Amino acid sequence: MATHKDETFENATVDLDGETFENCTFRNVTLAYSGGEPPVLDGCKFEEFTFDFRGAASNTALFMRALSEAPGGDDIIRQNFPALFKNH
Repeated sequence: MATHKDETFENATVDLDGETFENCTFRNVTLAYSGGEPPVLDGCKFEEFTFDFRGAASNTALFMRALSEAPGGDDIIRQNFPALFKNH
């Protein structure tokens, strides 16, 4: 996949799957992820953005939301998906 360095993405939809972004700026964009290879986002800035989860990623997000809404769901997610909550 492609590597993007020092680019600014503005007023666009940016497909993230399998892409590498180094020191890029995302301004007023939709970040689209379909559940493929995770992107690399190194040193990037994010201003005014939304996510668009598609396909498998959308199904996963919907599952996680349903799980979190179940009784005790937050604890289940925290115990089984600790990487979601680790501090960087």
